[in-house]
Amino acid sequence: MKKSVFLIGAVLSLLFVSCSKDEPLIQYSLFIQITPSESGNVSPSSNTYNENETVSLLATPLAGFVFKNWEGDVTGTTNPITITMNKNKSITCIFEELDSDGDGVTDNNDTCSDTPSGQTVDTNGCSDSQKDTDGDGVTDNNDTCSDTPSGQTVDTNGCSDSQKDTDGDGVLDSVDNCPDTPSGQTVDTNGCSDSQKTYVPDNNFEQRLIDLGYDNILDDYVITHNILPITGLVLNGLNIKNLTGIEDFKNLHQLWCNDNQLTNIDVSKNTLLTSLTCNNNNLTSIDVSGNEYLTGLEVSKNELMSLDVSKNKALTWLICDSNQLTSLDVSNNTSLESLMCENNQLTGLNVSNNTALILLRCSINKLTSLDVSKNTALTWLMCISNQLTSLDVSNNTSLTNLFSSDNQLTSIDVSNIIDLTYFSSFDNQISCIKVNQGQLNNIPTTWQKDIDSIYSLNCN
Repeated sequence: MKKSVFLIGAVLSLLFVSCSKDEPLIQYSLFIQITPSESGNVSPSSNTYNENETVSLLATPLAGFVFKNWEGDVTGTTNPITITMNKNKSITCIFEELDSDGDGVTDNNDTCSDTPSGQTVDTNGCSDSQKDTDGDGVTDNNDTCSDTPSGQTVDTNGCSDSQKDTDGDGVLDSVDNCPDTPSGQTVDTNGCSDSQKTYVPDNNFEQRLIDLGYDNILDDYVITHNILPITGLVLNGLNIKNLTGIEDFKNLHQLWCNDNQLTNIDVSKNTLLTSLTCNNNNLTSIDVSGNEYLTGLEVSKNELMSLDVSKNKALTWLICDSNQLTSLDVSNNTSLESLMCENNQLTGLNVSNNTALILLRCSINKLTSLDVSKNTALTWLMCISNQLTSLDVSNNTSLTNLFSSDNQLTSIDVSNIIDLTYFSSFDNQISCIKVNQGQLNNIPTTWQKDIDSIYSLNCN
């Protein structure tokens, strides 16, 4: 009995001792991989942990990278992420290259880092709105001429004249001398149609235009739009025989064509003309009826047999001496201040409407009478070598120059003239010249008369 009790106690004692010893420690390994390598770090890194221990993993990207996700025994995009070590675990941390503007090209390859959202880019990460391929200052998305040669000036569409054909005539703007060719017209190599050229058959006339820079080749034509800006044109002494082409000078205000060989001139289309000077030519006729703005007309030393200035109401000076005029109507030219019509064949001259006249020279004609009573503003009157039998200047008190020689005058009264500086009356039939007391007291040395004429206060 005692032996049995001892055996039971021994067994229980052995069992107690066996249960009281420490259980063995269980540990698991954590293996961390980084993809791509050298793109970032994970903390903590690979290590060994006790069973059921929790570990917080933090992914930190290097410059130019961004954390993407976890793969392996842990998945997801949470960062940091907490795991429980209940077994050996292998975890891969995925980083990807940064694409700040979201254009699909990573920053380290993106030369245009601020691409607007939604725009298509090239392999460099640049959209057309960010590129200027030809370096003309216009971005590709607005540049309709993408291959502009270096250094050329472009428009808002990125096109230089060497790339444009604005009028669609087949000639590029850079060599198109006529950029506004009407649609459908055939053009020459300069881009000009016949409707854009002015015919200039006189070589001397065209050469003058070349010399002035309005033309470049002697070919009987000048580009019309080159001459449109011209307001004044001097063509004196160039041996010009034909002024055909002058009609296309639409903005011409002043024209000088003295000392040439012109027999006619058409200025009917030059409606803005204010001054025409064409002395010493061979003009037999001239039509200025369409030149309503004409204020000055000089056509001396020509072969004109008639001259119509009735439509030129703005005329202030008219010089038409040394022609073959038999009549001259200036009744409509009420603004006329100077009239020179010497050396013609005028038999009459009515200046009663020309009250603004300051200068009148009508010598060497066939005038038998001349009424200047209404011309009170006259300061200069020259009527030498006519057939005048009388001349009343009693109303012309402003005269400073009076030349009446070589007529058929029998008397003349200058006593009302205040300051007559030059006076001539010789070669008439005047026996007495009536003067005032002041004149009689001091007869100017510039006064000339026949030797048998006298100055007197009373010629009755």
